[in-house]
Amino acid sequence: MIVLFDEGDKLILSYEVCVRNGLRKDKEISRSLFDSLLVENQKYHIKQKAFTLIGRRLHSSRELEIKLRQKKYDAHLVSSVIEELVQNSIIDDKKFAEEFAEEKIRLKLWGNKKIESELIKRGISRQIVNQVVSDLFAEKESLANAGSLAARKLKQLRVRDYDDLILRQKLLNFLIQRGYDYDEAKNAVNTVMSSKDINL
Repeated sequence: MIVLFDEGDKLILSYEVCVRNGLRKDKEISRSLFDSLLVENQKYHIKQKAFTLIGRRLHSSRELEIKLRQKKYDAHLVSSVIEELVQNSIIDDKKFAEEFAEEKIRLKLWGNKKIESELIKRGISRQIVNQVVSDLFAEKESLANAGSLAARKLKQLRVRDYDDLILRQKLLNFLIQRGYDYDEAKNAVNTVMSSKDINL
């Protein structure tokens, strides 16, 4: 909606902002209301962009804030919108962390260290990261995932005819890069290479 002023200036406002402020033809607008409308209209557009991004996939609050700032929106207004979305549970960092971790475990068999690292990169608090990782990673399941990942990688490496020591080291390094600690990686490698007589 276009709001015209006597001086010839105009302000393009969203219909929602106009309705919320009771704007109508020939209504007199004070300078303070004008300034308030500007801010409210900017926040409206920031929210709409945030909803578009959230509609594509879940975002952490930090991810969403970075993307909105990249659109050149006012940083203070972006922070205000993010805070409002968090308070209304539209953005939920714990839910994001849980779904992110579950997906990476299920599809990529990531270990807890890599999950932790990637969540922290996305601005998730250490408290939430620790809780999510603790809830999702049982020792037996983690070892099984490491074993599955090692077996998958072993099939790729065997075609290159590496000797056993090099093959084991490559598997070990691969698992550690995928977020498994040394003991988990070592046990998984020894399991998939159990037909050999060389142990790490």
